Amino acid sequence: MPELRVHARALWIALMLSGCSASEVITDWVSDDAAGPEPVNYRFVIANDLDKVIGKKNPNERLLDISSPRRVDAVFGAAWIICVRTLSDPSRLPNVHYSVFIRRERIIESKLSAVIDQCERQSYAPNEWSLDKDNPVAR
Repeated sequence: MPELRVHARALWIALMLSGCSASEVITDWVSDDAAGPEPVNYRFVIANDLDKVIGKKNPNERLLDISSPRRVDAVFGAAWIICVRTLSDPSRLPNVHYSVFIRRERIIESKLSAVIDQCERQSYAPNEWSLDKDNPVAR
């Protein structure tokens, strides 16, 4: 029995020490700095990866609006979400919303918007994608 106590105590100490060392390796997903500063060139970033966001469609065939960035804590950590909305003829197709997640001026995820993204509730502004593609300066 004394050997079992020694092994249990050694295991307990090993677990405690591994927890201390693992805390330095684990990424901080939700602190104020985890998402980086609010993206300034988000229009430029999205315009240059628009095919990845909405697919290989011709952006000139649709009117696309964009929302302002807002910080969210997503499953993959803190990020900035920007919503992109396609404006379609209401008699033919409904508007489609896309969620674009940016961290430190890079797109880390984009997808069709889900209810939790709240893209339907955002304010949008028209966007001239061809101007933003070559212009990294925020407007």
